[in-house]
Amino acid sequence: MRVLQGALLDVDGSTVRDAAPDGELLLAETGDWIVGALVVRDGHIEGVAVRRERRGEGIGSALVEAAVADENGTVTADFRAGVRQFWKELGFEVEQEGSRFWGVRHP
Repeated sequence: MRVLQGALLDVDGSTVRDAAPDGELLLAETGDWIVGALVVRDGHIEGVAVRRERRGEGIGSALVEAAVADENGTVTADFRAGVRQFWKELGFEVEQEGSRFWGVRHP
């Protein structure tokens, strides 16, 4: 099971933590259920996901801010065009690389 897919399924936090790759896994939970997840490794956010019905509530932003605070330095992310504005609003400098985008946030 891919970790970020787990954020979109009806699974509990311990199931996703057990499947987590090397790197730091941040979870947003309501009770025992995951509503969002973020994976960060060596200052690079590898992915962030929020349950579709909970989007727009600030969960993804809170996960990114927590990752930035934990990393205590420059943080990067790469992402698709459809979420470019999300990253810009979080203070990331965004550049296009091919069909993907790259964001950098400095302390």
